[in-house]
Amino acid sequence: MAQEPLAVAGISNDLVTRSWMASKIAYNTEHFCEEEEEELVYFSFKPSFSEKDWFAPENGSSFGETKMNRDQFPCMRSFSNDVDATVNEAFLKNLDNLISQRTSFRDDVVSSQKCQRIVFTGHSSGGATAILATVWYLETYFTKKQIGGFPFPEPRCVTFGG
Repeated sequence: MAQEPLAVAGISNDLVTRSWMASKIAYNTEHFCEEEEEELVYFSFKPSFSEKDWFAPENGSSFGETKMNRDQFPCMRSFSNDVDATVNEAFLKNLDNLISQRTSFRDDVVSSQKCQRIVFTGHSSGGATAILATVWYLETYFTKKQIGGFPFPEPRCVTFGG
C-alpha cells in the first residue's frame, strides 16, 4: 500500500491543522509568533494586506522582484545557467527585518533548534515569509557539512496561500 505523498515528506493532517492554528494566531502579533507543542515549535508569520507590504515602492519592476543575495542564499539560483533567483523585494525585506537584531526571531530559532523540530508557517504574505525563513534556516544551519549528520531535526514549512 502506497503512503500518502505528504506523509512521505513528514507532513501529517495534524501538522497541517496545528500549522493553520498557529498561522491564525500570528494575525495578532507584530512580526511573528512562536508556539511550542511537545517536540515541535511553530514559527508563524503575520500576514499583511497592505500594499506597502506587498510591493516595495522604490522598486520599478512590475512585480516588485529583486535578485536574491547569493552570499546569503547560495542555493537560490538556477543551477543550469547560474542565474540568481528573484523574489518579491517587500517579502525579502520582511525576512531581513526578522533575522536582524530588531526582533528576537533569530535568537528564538537558535534556542529551539537543538531540542525541537521547527515548523515555519504562515498565511498569505506570512506564508511567503515562512518560505523565505525556511530557506534562510536551511542555508544557515544545514548547508555546512556536519560530521555524523546534522545535530538537529530538519525543519518543516507549511503555508496557506503563500
